[in-house]
Amino acid sequence: MNQKIIIVLISILAMACVPTRKEVILQGEDGVEEDVAYNQPVRDFNAPEFSYELKPDDIISIKVSSTTPSQFDFFNQQSERGLGGFNPNDPLLAGFKIEEDGTIPLPVVGEVEVAGLTIEQARAKIQEIVAQYLDSPTVDVKLLSFQYTVLGEVVNQGRFTTYNPKLSILEAIGEAGGFSDFAKRSHVKVVRKVGDEISIAYVNVLDDDLLESPYYYLQPGDVVTVPPLPAKNWRSNNIANIGVLFSGISSLAILLNYVLSATR
Repeated sequence: MNQKIIIVLISILAMACVPTRKEVILQGEDGVEEDVAYNQPVRDFNAPEFSYELKPDDIISIKVSSTTPSQFDFFNQQSERGLGGFNPNDPLLAGFKIEEDGTIPLPVVGEVEVAGLTIEQARAKIQEIVAQYLDSPTVDVKLLSFQYTVLGEVVNQGRFTTYNPKLSILEAIGEAGGFSDFAKRSHVKVVRKVGDEISIAYVNVLDDDLLESPYYYLQPGDVVTVPPLPAKNWRSNNIANIGVLFSGISSLAILLNYVLSATR
């Protein structure tokens, strides 16, 4: 009886374990690699081209530097819009919100259309415009409204802000503290608003083909959710009860052995 109890207990514990192949991200076709060539590429991928294009409701900061005397440098004067400033708690106090028509209002210059442009294209366009007013201007543009959410089996769930317009899903999960022990890395879900629709896509971060996925780079407003492995349910709901059950069975077996020994 004791041997049977041990066998059943070992089987249950095995079910609650998470194998390595379900934890190691960016695996090759053959799974987890043990023998690899060091100090040289193992595989090469065609990384997807991605440059975020600005859209209405985005908030950008604009900082202008030039050799023009400060009394003429009206672009960096403090204003209610906070041009050139920064306040992480309220991006609207630190930059310009792109209007529905795709424009931002610059002092003196007026409205400048930036929607549909990449951040680098917007920077070049604004620099060309302000060059008509300032000597040798240098313009720096940053996207302030890139926020995303990571939920589920990560160390720190929450909403995050980044100033990196090319944020990968792996970097986003890293910002959330990484995966928990029971994260189902093969079914990570990305919820994304595309125009008037909301799409849901699944990515497998165990597979190195992720590097070529259109969802490898996140976009502002994305929600990443990481589901749990079945092993988590076993550990959370069954292990404690099974421990109590086997403790009772063990006690009963001891009692039966004692009774049988006493009757011999």
